[in-house]
Amino acid sequence: MSHSPTHKRRTSHETREAVLAAAHRLFFTKGFDQTTLMDLGEETGLSARGVILHFETKADIIG
Repeated sequence: MSHSPTHKRRTSHETREAVLAAAHRLFFTKGFDQTTLMDLGEETGLSARGVILHFETKADIIG
């Protein structure tokens, strides 16, 4: 009987840190205005809504 590997869920703090790191990379490479919440979600494994649960707007990420 094989078991699938278990994945440790990120804490809220870890998720916020992942979003911040992704935002830093994307804002630098694509620019703030060209980066979408979907882009941030794709970088972090979240949906756009998942990003919004931690930061209501892109401005909140840099604020």
